[in-house]
Amino acid sequence: MPVSTDVPVIDVLKGLLLVQRDLVGFAVVVRVTGEVDGTSVEMLHDELSVALALSTPPAPVVVDLTGTTFFGAAGLNEVCLQHHRAHGVGTQLRVVPSPQVLRPLTVIGLGELLHVHADVESALRGEVPAQRTPPPGEHRIG
Repeated sequence: MPVSTDVPVIDVLKGLLLVQRDLVGFAVVVRVTGEVDGTSVEMLHDELSVALALSTPPAPVVVDLTGTTFFGAAGLNEVCLQHHRAHGVGTQLRVVPSPQVLRPLTVIGLGELLHVHADVESALRGEVPAQRTPPPGEHRIG
């Protein structure tokens, strides 16, 4: 889906984190690049809160984390919090993780709770994510 050209992209940069927010139709896409940790999570919180306020349910808020190189416990907690907030306002928070994000999501079980997609396009379309097969050497518990 092409990005709307009549709405400006909003960029916020703090330290090692860049957050961009734009509209695609009625959906809001938040692109996160860099490191999300205890020192930068407040910016992620603010941008996701704005994205939820801008959203038009049932259109989703898509969090593109493919450019994220580190995703600590603060980031995991924030995505979980925003997932619940999105549910409360009648929309979905859909997550597109990098490998550095997918691993902790999977290990702590958030991959089963969140709407995880392979790419932004499938998240925008709302395709049902395929069941992830663990890579060789990784064992699934449960």
